[in-house]
Amino acid sequence: MNRSSRLVRLLTIAFGTALAAFTPLSAHAQVPASVLAAAQHPVDEAPLETPVFKAGIATIEGIVVGLPEGQEQTNKLTVQCFYDNPVTNIQESYQITSDQQGRFKLDIPMVCNGQVLFRTDDYNHYIYLSPGNTSTIYLDLSAKTNGAKWVLFDGANAALNNQIDALSSIRIINYDAYDAYLSSIAGMSLDDYKKYIDKQYDTAMVAVETLNPTPNAKRLKQLELQHERLHDLFFATNDLKNATEAQKDQSGQDNQQVVIPQPDKAYYNFLASSPINDPFSLYIALYGNNINSCKYLMPKRSRINLGNPKPAYLAHIKATQPLTAQEIEYADYLIAEHFDNWSPKRLKAFRKGLTDYTTSLEKTGKLSEEAQAAVALFKTQLNDKNTKAEALLTALIECINSPAIRDLKLPQETMISFAPLLEPSRKDSAFQAGVKAFTRTYQPIMNALQAKATTQEPLDYLASIIGTNQGLVFDLITTQNASKNLETKTPLSDAALDLLADLGNPFYKAYLTDLNDALKVELEAKRSQGGYYIRTAPEVPVDSLFAALIKPYAGKAILVDFWNTWCGPCRSAMKSLDPAKPDLAAQGVVFLYLADESSPLDTWHNMIPDIHGEHYRLTSDEMQHLRQQFGIKGIPFYLVIDKQGVKTYESLGFPGVEAIKNEVGKVSK
Repeated sequence: MNRSSRLVRLLTIAFGTALAAFTPLSAHAQVPASVLAAAQHPVDEAPLETPVFKAGIATIEGIVVGLPEGQEQTNKLTVQCFYDNPVTNIQESYQITSDQQGRFKLDIPMVCNGQVLFRTDDYNHYIYLSPGNTSTIYLDLSAKTNGAKWVLFDGANAALNNQIDALSSIRIINYDAYDAYLSSIAGMSLDDYKKYIDKQYDTAMVAVETLNPTPNAKRLKQLELQHERLHDLFFATNDLKNATEAQKDQSGQDNQQVVIPQPDKAYYNFLASSPINDPFSLYIALYGNNINSCKYLMPKRSRINLGNPKPAYLAHIKATQPLTAQEIEYADYLIAEHFDNWSPKRLKAFRKGLTDYTTSLEKTGKLSEEAQAAVALFKTQLNDKNTKAEALLTALIECINSPAIRDLKLPQETMISFAPLLEPSRKDSAFQAGVKAFTRTYQPIMNALQAKATTQEPLDYLASIIGTNQGLVFDLITTQNASKNLETKTPLSDAALDLLADLGNPFYKAYLTDLNDALKVELEAKRSQGGYYIRTAPEVPVDSLFAALIKPYAGKAILVDFWNTWCGPCRSAMKSLDPAKPDLAAQGVVFLYLADESSPLDTWHNMIPDIHGEHYRLTSDEMQHLRQQFGIKGIPFYLVIDKQGVKTYESLGFPGVEAIKNEVGKVSK
């Protein structure tokens, strides 16, 4: 599978997979003559249909044939299928083992015609499936032994699939010789790399012509190569960095950090003539991943949530919601309180507080050159009289959180000098309680509006490159952004789903609503199964926190997993370890999961039913102390604690299932 695919099942909405219940066939039967003839001379039955979104079940039936006499009872096959859903950008995985006659059947939910990765021990290719239709695959072992074509197709998309073997070898980059590829691009500039990929692409397109496939197969293979080219160009910086690092390793040079310039807007001019907005791209598995890459073309900039409701969102709520007179008063108050609506007097006092803070930093005499540069950058914005309060506070937080300032660990008492200016102007406690209740009630709407605003800038950036702000690419960026919550087992709010109604196709809202409802049912079922336990951290001094956390499990081996809901590698590692947990639990091993407040509470509650063990959600201060105590530089981070409460092992990053089993096994006996 190509490097872009995420080999983790993030969300599966499946309606069951089962062995086929059709007439048994002798294990040493042969492929039907009609199938052999069609495979040898494929013919397009009709022109390609323009893909249309319509969720349904695509069925793949298969059988192993051509077994030698006497091997019927060993005729079993494990089949995996991976579907990259373009609407959600979530890879859904399915697996089944054939019966003893070599038969299998998989039902795969899809949103339109497209590619599915079909994998066995000996066959690993994308095949074309269609919702509402059945495709049949024959695996002829006798033909394989004789070096003949041994994978043949019948049913839906047979003509396309029967040409896969010849066409699949045509690639822009040969990943079977990845080291040679890295060697060939080492030291290239971005422009040189683009020329290199385009030359490889042209060669591949000629190779397709040479094979003379059917018109449909030719069109889809060329479209696949176009998307492979996009993918390679999107990941240019990553590959050039890997190439430079590999070259340094081979030459024995010191391991200094490799810096590759980030692409500018001009680099992405290839998108204007690409099929990124072509509905036929839905046939291609890479399309959803390329859509995802389009979200990140714009240069990165920090985003800080200051917790102050934006006037535009409050105005939207006033215009669309049946507010009471009291709620309207709360909304008007919050609009007036917003940073950008401060009076000149309040803004002047705020600027003075910020100036006093920067002066206190400079007077420490501890600022490095990098720290001085961070402070100078902030002062430039502070001295600009046109910079409003919200932008100033954002710039201050960026300054304080810059590595150069943060590493100094300076006291921040001077923040008090302007902190009162952030307090509400109306001190009435009963009124403020009403404001908080109002904010909580309408927070889902404001969150949905914020999410839409956050995604708009990348959309505008993309539109300026491809010359339009309309089309499939913009719809799918929106649906993929909405689907992020589904990855973390967090149901979408009604407000988030309502925003999908703004898209031209009603399919999007209906489809994601169905997925959302299925997730709610799944979460409720998981909660009722148990196996996970929510614990409250003991109220002890932070120096004694870890000892207090493991005290209830004295006399048992403990695997401690530091994680958070937003950490993809953490979630992937948990899924990898999950099959081994029952055996470890039978040995008395305790699984202790530690997250912190950066994991949204609702998301944390929704995810942990899938993660059997003891769960704590610590405060940020508590987690920071544990990071310092154990020197934790990132997550996932693992500790193994023996029965006497002594740490025997630690690992930054998932070391693998066998390593975990070995280390825990040493102390669980």
